[in-house]
Amino acid sequence: MPVAEVRRLLDGVEDALRDFLADAAGWAVRTVPAHAEALAPALARALAMG
Repeated sequence: MPVAEVRRLLDGVEDALRDFLADAAGWAVRTVPAHAEALAPALARALAMG
């Protein structure tokens, strides 16, 4: 597989993870508001994204 293709695929994965984190943060606000502020950063740390 060419390096350019691997990079493109990894970029797509990063975008999907960012979308997941945003969706999870919105879910947390609606579902577990008392824990919402801590959830997104904890997920980002678990995914090593932030």
